[in-house]
Amino acid sequence: MKQPSSRQIILERMERAYASRTITNDPKDGQAECLEEDLSQNKFFQDDILSLSEKDKMAYFCHMLESLKGECILCEDEQDMYEKMSNLMQKKSLSGLFTRDASIAEKLHQHKIPVDTDEESLKDLVAAVTRCEYLIVRTGSVLVSSASKAGRQLHVYPSIHIVIAHKNQLVDELHAALEGVRQKYKKSSFPSVVSVITGPSRTADIEKTLVLGAHGPKELIIFVQQK
Repeated sequence: MKQPSSRQIILERMERAYASRTITNDPKDGQAECLEEDLSQNKFFQDDILSLSEKDKMAYFCHMLESLKGECILCEDEQDMYEKMSNLMQKKSLSGLFTRDASIAEKLHQHKIPVDTDEESLKDLVAAVTRCEYLIVRTGSVLVSSASKAGRQLHVYPSIHIVIAHKNQLVDELHAALEGVRQKYKKSSFPSVVSVITGPSRTADIEKTLVLGAHGPKELIIFVQQK
């Protein structure tokens, strides 16, 4: 009897996993306990995300990001965000943060957080701060583009990639984020690169052992302002 190929085995597993997924009843606003149970059982599929409240969508995004070894830090406002960023630096023993965004550098200075903007420091870069275009609820991903002041390099080069975002940047699906970018740059030059970052860089090519930070940042930390 002919043994099934690796491709056939994978496809059969995918079919079984797809068939086993169930769709829950639409959770109402404020039903955090229902959301938590559904998240733990991975029941959400297709239109279920659309029915969630804004608060529950943020909880879903954080859950997905953290399931991929990323970190989501929710902040009440800008002041709270930079205080938590300062605490994070102490926790990770970081001497400073690198950024190419002058507005971020100014805010870091205001909150007495050591910041470096010297391009000569790139060779010793550990942690960098950038902005993003969108946060994608479905996959816990962050969409970035080369149009930001970070360019392309800061999304892939540092060991620790810190992203500053706002709850208004949260969208349900990838296609909504891509459409948002298309509309944003409709009357200007479209970014040469648009990337979707889903958790820290990873690979399991060698002996199927998961390694973080193989081709990019080892840590992805997203600060989300609520106000």
